[in-house]
Amino acid sequence: FRRVLPISPYNVGIGYGNWKDNLPIEEYLELTKSWLAESYRLLVDGGKLCVNLPADDPNSILFEHFNIMKQLGFRLVCNIAWVKWDWARAGKFAISKWKLDKFKYHSMDRGLLSAYESVLVMRKNHANLKGRTDLKYEEFRDWKYNVWLISPLKDREHPAPYPMELAKRLIKLYSLPGQVVLDPFLGSGTTMKACMEFGRNSIGIELNPDYIEMLNRQLGYGSLEIDTPAPEPDSIVPTDYKRHFRIP
Repeated sequence: FRRVLPISPYNVGIGYGNWKDNLPIEEYLELTKSWLAESYRLLVDGGKLCVNLPADDPNSILFEHFNIMKQLGFRLVCNIAWVKWDWARAGKFAISKWKLDKFKYHSMDRGLLSAYESVLVMRKNHANLKGRTDLKYEEFRDWKYNVWLISPLKDREHPAPYPMELAKRLIKLYSLPGQVVLDPFLGSGTTMKACMEFGRNSIGIELNPDYIEMLNRQLGYGSLEIDTPAPEPDSIVPTDYKRHFRIP
């Protein structure tokens, strides 16, 4: 795989249908180590890994992910602050679910309202992949700073959807046309939709069959079921991005 672009569950109790996202922290970190290690294995030298994480949750999972990735051999490319600001509600908006009235008066023992998340961009080893990019000058000019103001998505077919703009920027900055993007937490399929729009191949992995059916409706494509015995990881090959994989 040339690129891996995973979107990781936060483990903050968001309901994903058949996945509650509330594992004990030790179990959650073991799961995190597992998929990050597999992502590292799949990447070629110089391939990029992009992980979106909350910046200030109580379990400090941003720092836990970073430490795990460093131990695996990943190297930091940049840390992007995705400012999820909604200008129409600028006086009230915050990522945090905490009630605003709790912040009527400041306390030195309490953090501030969170209005951004981090996107860690990591690289496997020192290599640089070469090829013709489709990134336009105007796009790089607008995206070159590591603070991105992108409004959150209001479509709620999925409890935690990502705006297309976020996926578009990461895909165009860190992959080349025709390469393969893997999303091990496909969800509402934003990564796959962006890959289809910008000429990348993609493979998405999703456990919830409801989201698979939702993507079938939205994309107009069926899914290919891979029955037992499951293929060995090395036997999985890139496919046309217009096909959607359902991997049980």
